Amino acid sequence: MEREIKEIKMKNMELQQQKTVRMDDEQLQRFFDELTQRIEWSTNRIVDETPREIDALLQQQQKNDKFSYFIKWSIAFLFFAIAILSAYSLYNIWGQFWNAGWADRVALFIAALASFICAVLGIEILKEKDRNYILSIFSALVALVALIVTLVK
Repeated sequence: MEREIKEIKMKNMELQQQKTVRMDDEQLQRFFDELTQRIEWSTNRIVDETPREIDALLQQQQKNDKFSYFIKWSIAFLFFAIAILSAYSLYNIWGQFWNAGWADRVALFIAALASFICAVLGIEILKEKDRNYILSIFSALVALVALIVTLVK
């Protein structure tokens, strides 16, 4: 009996030992895709009571549709254009405002900072991959323009 207990304890100790598995990026991505597929299948089975296979490559292709791509480039171009135009206008008026006083110098730095931020926003928009986020930015910009037009009238 004692021998059997020792054997069971030895087996439990062997099972409790930690093991390290090393995976390269491709294996890790494949593992995450399969895990996502299993989670989606399980969720769909619970919600719809029907199993549906979710292909990770199909999801990736849906994210790269042409409309969101066009919107992404349009918004990025808008921010780049604003940054370039404001930098050019600041370059032209820098001398006039620099000699006017400290308040005007502070205003110049704030305007230069806003120009730099617009350029960074354009770069960040180009890096963004989430289609829904890009379309929500587009929607927010349209709402902002509508608000400005309403306030002006």
